[in-house]
Amino acid sequence: MQTIPLSFDQHTITVRELSVRQIRDWYQSLVAGELFGDWVQETALEDIGLIDLAYMTDAAPGDLEDLTHAQLLELATAARSINPGIFRLRAQIRACAKEIGNLLEVNA
Repeated sequence: MQTIPLSFDQHTITVRELSVRQIRDWYQSLVAGELFGDWVQETALEDIGLIDLAYMTDAAPGDLEDLTHAQLLELATAARSINPGIFRLRAQIRACAKEIGNLLEVNA
């Protein structure tokens, strides 16, 4: 599997390519409610939260909080380049959640 090491100041974070099984495990953890952080973690970047981003690296979500927004964007770009499947799945989940929300508003 492919990896991309990125150096930030005095430490390196390695982005790793996920297998289909790892993406399935991530999805099952998401459905079980195990991957939701606080709102800062969840909205640090436009299309991915820190917990999900950390899942694709050798760093913990808390470690990612020490990075700047520009550094997080660099990390997310690398993650997106070798893990397009998880980003595609996240986009589908978000679209479905939005549609469900719209249906609930109409029926309220």
